[in-house]
Amino acid sequence: MENRYHAGFMSNQPEWMRNLRFIRKRAGAFLLDVVTIGYLWTIVTFCVNMIALQAKSFVSLPWWVLLIGTVEGAVLWETFGVSVGMRLFSLRLVGAPNVSIARRLGVRVLRWATWHLSALPLVGLLFAQEQGQRAWHDRIAGLKMSRVEETGPDLRRWYQKSWALMTMSVILLTILAAGLFTQVDLNALIRGIPESGRIWKALLTPDWSVFFKGFRYLIVTIFTAFLATAFAVAFAAPLSFLAARNLSRGILGRIV
Repeated sequence: MENRYHAGFMSNQPEWMRNLRFIRKRAGAFLLDVVTIGYLWTIVTFCVNMIALQAKSFVSLPWWVLLIGTVEGAVLWETFGVSVGMRLFSLRLVGAPNVSIARRLGVRVLRWATWHLSALPLVGLLFAQEQGQRAWHDRIAGLKMSRVEETGPDLRRWYQKSWALMTMSVILLTILAAGLFTQVDLNALIRGIPESGRIWKALLTPDWSVFFKGFRYLIVTIFTAFLATAFAVAFAAPLSFLAARNLSRGILGRIV
Protein backbone atom coordinates (compact mmCIF):
# COMPACT_ATOMS: atom_id res chain seq x y z
CA MET A 1 0.00 0.00 0.00
CA GLU A 2 2.90 2.40 0.64
CA ASN A 3 3.74 2.50 -3.08
CA ARG A 4 0.23 3.51 -4.16
CA TYR A 5 -1.32 6.94 -4.29
CA HIS A 6 -4.66 7.43 -2.58
CA ALA A 7 -7.95 9.04 -3.66
CA GLY A 8 -8.26 6.73 -6.66
CA PHE A 9 -7.46 9.33 -9.34
CA MET A 10 -3.65 9.07 -9.41
CA SER A 11 -1.50 6.40 -11.00
CA ASN A 12 0.75 4.04 -9.05
CA GLN A 13 4.27 5.14 -8.26
CA PRO A 14 6.52 3.92 -11.12
CA GLU A 15 9.10 1.23 -10.47
CA TRP A 16 12.05 3.47 -11.32
CA MET A 17 10.97 5.89 -8.58
CA ARG A 18 10.71 3.10 -6.00
CA ASN A 19 14.19 1.88 -6.92
CA LEU A 20 15.49 5.45 -6.70
CA ARG A 21 14.10 5.81 -3.18
CA PHE A 22 15.65 2.47 -2.24
CA ILE A 23 19.06 3.53 -3.61
CA ARG A 24 18.86 6.97 -2.00
CA LYS A 25 18.29 5.54 1.46
CA ARG A 26 21.05 2.94 1.22
CA ALA A 27 23.48 5.41 -0.37
CA GLY A 28 22.73 8.05 2.25
CA ALA A 29 23.55 5.66 5.09
CA PHE A 30 26.73 4.48 3.38
CA LEU A 31 27.98 8.01 2.60
CA LEU A 32 27.38 9.04 6.20
CA ASP A 33 29.46 6.08 7.39
CA VAL A 34 32.26 6.96 4.96
CA VAL A 35 32.30 10.55 6.18
CA THR A 36 32.24 9.45 9.83
CA ILE A 37 35.16 7.05 9.40
CA GLY A 38 37.10 9.57 7.31
CA TYR A 39 36.55 12.28 9.91
CA LEU A 40 37.63 9.97 12.74
CA TRP A 41 40.71 8.96 10.75
CA THR A 42 41.79 12.57 10.18
CA ILE A 43 41.13 13.58 13.79
CA VAL A 44 43.17 10.65 15.15
CA THR A 45 45.97 11.50 12.70
CA PHE A 46 45.96 15.13 13.87
CA CYS A 47 46.06 14.16 17.56
CA VAL A 48 48.94 11.73 17.02
CA ASN A 49 50.92 14.27 14.97
CA MET A 50 50.40 17.00 17.57
CA ILE A 51 51.33 14.84 20.56
CA ALA A 52 54.24 12.97 18.96
CA LEU A 53 55.63 15.44 16.40
CA GLN A 54 54.15 18.80 17.46
CA ALA A 55 52.91 19.24 13.88
CA LYS A 56 49.45 20.51 12.92
CA SER A 57 48.82 17.97 10.18
CA PHE A 58 45.58 16.14 9.49
CA VAL A 59 46.99 13.91 6.75
CA SER A 60 49.82 11.40 6.94
CA LEU A 61 48.86 9.04 4.09
CA PRO A 62 48.01 9.61 0.39
CA TRP A 63 44.42 10.60 -0.34
CA TRP A 64 43.69 7.39 -2.24
CA VAL A 65 44.70 5.29 0.77
CA LEU A 66 42.31 7.33 2.91
CA LEU A 67 39.53 6.89 0.35
CA ILE A 68 39.96 3.12 0.07
CA GLY A 69 40.30 2.75 3.83
CA THR A 70 37.13 4.71 4.60
CA VAL A 71 35.08 2.86 1.95
CA GLU A 72 36.25 -0.57 3.12
CA GLY A 73 35.71 0.44 6.73
CA ALA A 74 32.14 1.52 5.98
CA VAL A 75 31.40 -1.78 4.19
CA LEU A 76 32.79 -3.83 7.06
CA TRP A 77 30.93 -1.71 9.61
CA GLU A 78 27.56 -2.12 7.88
CA THR A 79 28.18 -5.84 7.33
CA PHE A 80 29.24 -6.85 10.83
CA GLY A 81 27.52 -4.21 12.96
CA VAL A 82 25.05 -1.35 13.11
CA SER A 83 26.70 1.79 11.76
CA VAL A 84 25.85 5.42 12.38
CA GLY A 85 24.25 5.66 8.94
CA MET A 86 22.13 2.57 9.54
CA ARG A 87 21.06 3.98 12.89
CA LEU A 88 20.10 7.35 11.39
CA PHE A 89 18.17 5.83 8.47
CA SER A 90 16.58 3.12 10.69
CA LEU A 91 18.15 0.18 8.82
CA ARG A 92 19.25 -3.21 10.12
CA LEU A 93 20.98 -6.09 8.30
CA VAL A 94 19.27 -9.33 9.32
CA GLY A 95 19.69 -12.96 8.32
CA ALA A 96 18.25 -16.36 9.11
CA PRO A 97 17.61 -16.87 12.84
CA ASN A 98 19.03 -19.68 14.96
CA VAL A 99 22.18 -20.29 12.93
CA SER A 100 25.64 -21.09 14.22
CA ILE A 101 28.24 -18.39 14.75
CA ALA A 102 30.45 -19.89 12.02
CA ARG A 103 27.64 -19.79 9.45
CA ARG A 104 26.63 -16.30 10.50
CA LEU A 105 30.21 -15.13 10.07
CA GLY A 106 30.45 -16.91 6.72
CA VAL A 107 27.42 -15.20 5.20
CA ARG A 108 28.67 -11.83 6.44
CA VAL A 109 32.04 -12.39 4.79
CA LEU A 110 30.25 -13.46 1.59
CA ARG A 111 28.16 -10.31 1.70
CA TRP A 112 31.29 -8.14 2.14
CA ALA A 113 33.02 -9.85 -0.81
CA THR A 114 30.06 -9.64 -3.20
CA TRP A 115 29.43 -6.01 -2.25
CA HIS A 116 32.42 -4.99 -4.39
CA LEU A 117 30.79 -6.55 -7.47
CA SER A 118 27.24 -5.44 -6.71
CA ALA A 119 27.04 -2.17 -4.77
CA LEU A 120 30.32 -0.53 -5.78
CA PRO A 121 29.34 -0.30 -9.49
CA LEU A 122 25.68 0.25 -8.39
CA VAL A 123 24.53 -2.66 -10.57
CA GLY A 124 23.12 -4.65 -7.67
CA LEU A 125 21.25 -1.62 -6.40
CA LEU A 126 19.81 -0.39 -9.70
CA PHE A 127 18.41 -3.83 -10.51
CA ALA A 128 17.32 -4.69 -6.98
CA GLN A 129 14.50 -7.15 -6.70
CA GLU A 130 11.18 -5.34 -6.43
CA GLN A 131 9.86 -7.68 -3.78
CA GLY A 132 11.59 -6.58 -0.58
CA GLN A 133 14.02 -4.31 -2.45
CA ARG A 134 16.99 -6.59 -1.74
CA ALA A 135 20.28 -5.80 -3.41
CA TRP A 136 22.19 -8.53 -5.22
CA HIS A 137 24.90 -8.91 -2.58
CA ASP A 138 22.26 -9.21 0.16
CA ARG A 139 20.30 -11.87 -1.74
CA ILE A 140 23.45 -13.90 -2.52
CA ALA A 141 24.44 -13.92 1.16
CA GLY A 142 20.90 -14.65 2.34
CA LEU A 143 20.62 -11.35 4.20
CA LYS A 144 18.18 -8.47 4.07
CA MET A 145 18.44 -4.78 4.90
CA SER A 146 15.23 -4.16 6.85
CA ARG A 147 13.67 -1.29 8.73
CA VAL A 148 13.98 -1.15 12.49
CA GLU A 149 10.26 -1.64 13.06
CA GLU A 150 10.50 -4.98 11.21
CA THR A 151 13.36 -6.36 13.33
CA GLY A 152 12.25 -5.41 16.83
CA PRO A 153 14.06 -3.36 19.48
CA ASP A 154 17.75 -3.80 20.22
CA LEU A 155 18.04 -4.74 23.90
CA ARG A 156 21.81 -4.35 24.13
CA ARG A 157 23.28 -1.60 26.29
CA TRP A 158 24.65 1.52 24.61
CA TYR A 159 28.32 0.58 25.18
CA GLN A 160 27.71 -2.68 23.30
CA LYS A 161 26.57 -0.87 20.14
CA SER A 162 29.15 0.15 17.56
CA TRP A 163 27.31 3.30 16.47
CA ALA A 164 27.16 4.56 20.06
CA LEU A 165 30.85 3.85 20.66
CA MET A 166 31.75 5.58 17.40
CA THR A 167 29.66 8.63 18.31
CA MET A 168 31.30 8.91 21.74
CA SER A 169 34.75 8.48 20.18
CA VAL A 170 34.09 11.21 17.63
CA ILE A 171 32.88 13.64 20.32
CA LEU A 172 35.79 13.00 22.72
CA LEU A 173 38.45 13.08 20.01
CA THR A 174 36.97 16.28 18.57
CA ILE A 175 37.26 17.93 21.99
CA LEU A 176 40.85 16.70 22.31
CA ALA A 177 41.74 17.88 18.80
CA ALA A 178 40.15 21.28 19.45
CA GLY A 179 42.24 21.69 22.58
CA LEU A 180 45.43 20.70 20.78
CA PHE A 181 44.70 22.89 17.77
CA THR A 182 43.83 26.06 19.70
CA GLN A 183 46.45 25.37 22.39
CA VAL A 184 44.23 26.73 25.15
CA ASP A 185 46.13 28.01 28.18
CA LEU A 186 43.93 27.25 31.18
CA ASN A 187 46.12 29.29 33.53
CA ALA A 188 45.78 32.38 31.34
CA LEU A 189 42.06 31.76 31.06
CA ILE A 190 41.64 31.70 34.82
CA ARG A 191 43.91 34.72 35.37
CA GLY A 192 41.94 36.71 32.77
CA ILE A 193 38.54 36.26 34.48
CA PRO A 194 38.72 39.64 36.31
CA GLU A 195 39.38 41.40 33.01
CA SER A 196 36.05 40.12 31.64
CA GLY A 197 34.24 42.55 33.93
CA ARG A 198 34.22 45.23 31.21
CA ILE A 199 32.36 42.82 28.92
CA TRP A 200 29.65 42.19 31.54
CA LYS A 201 29.42 45.93 32.18
CA ALA A 202 28.87 46.63 28.46
CA LEU A 203 26.30 43.82 28.29
CA LEU A 204 24.27 45.25 31.19
CA THR A 205 24.54 48.87 29.98
CA PRO A 206 23.86 48.77 26.21
CA ASP A 207 24.26 51.77 23.91
CA TRP A 208 20.66 52.75 23.15
CA SER A 209 21.73 55.35 20.60
CA VAL A 210 22.11 52.61 17.93
CA PHE A 211 18.89 50.78 18.83
CA PHE A 212 16.58 52.56 16.40
CA LYS A 213 19.16 52.33 13.60
CA GLY A 214 19.48 48.59 14.16
CA PHE A 215 15.69 48.21 14.33
CA ARG A 216 15.37 49.96 10.94
CA TYR A 217 17.86 47.53 9.42
CA LEU A 218 15.87 44.66 10.95
CA ILE A 219 12.72 45.87 9.17
CA VAL A 220 14.65 46.11 5.89
CA THR A 221 15.85 42.50 6.32
CA ILE A 222 12.30 41.25 6.96
CA PHE A 223 10.91 42.97 3.87
CA THR A 224 13.83 41.67 1.79
CA ALA A 225 12.99 38.12 2.84
CA PHE A 226 9.31 38.77 2.07
CA LEU A 227 10.10 39.99 -1.48
CA ALA A 228 12.43 37.02 -2.07
CA THR A 229 9.65 34.64 -1.03
CA ALA A 230 7.17 36.42 -3.32
CA PHE A 231 9.51 36.08 -6.31
CA ALA A 232 10.07 32.41 -5.46
CA VAL A 233 6.31 31.75 -5.37
CA ALA A 234 5.93 33.30 -8.83
CA PHE A 235 8.28 30.66 -10.25
CA ALA A 236 7.25 27.75 -8.01
CA ALA A 237 3.48 27.97 -8.53
CA PRO A 238 3.51 27.09 -12.27
CA LEU A 239 6.11 24.37 -11.72
CA SER A 240 3.96 22.80 -8.99
CA PHE A 241 1.16 22.16 -11.50
CA LEU A 242 3.60 20.70 -14.01
CA ALA A 243 5.05 18.41 -11.32
CA ALA A 244 1.66 17.07 -10.18
CA ARG A 245 1.28 13.46 -11.31
CA ASN A 246 -2.44 13.76 -12.00
CA LEU A 247 -1.93 16.82 -14.27
CA SER A 248 1.40 16.28 -16.00
CA ARG A 249 2.58 13.05 -17.61
CA GLY A 250 5.45 11.90 -19.76
CA ILE A 251 9.05 13.08 -19.86
CA LEU A 252 8.15 16.71 -19.02
CA GLY A 253 6.57 15.75 -15.71
CA ARG A 254 9.53 13.57 -14.74
CA ILE A 255 12.02 16.33 -15.52
CA VAL A 256 10.06 18.88 -13.47
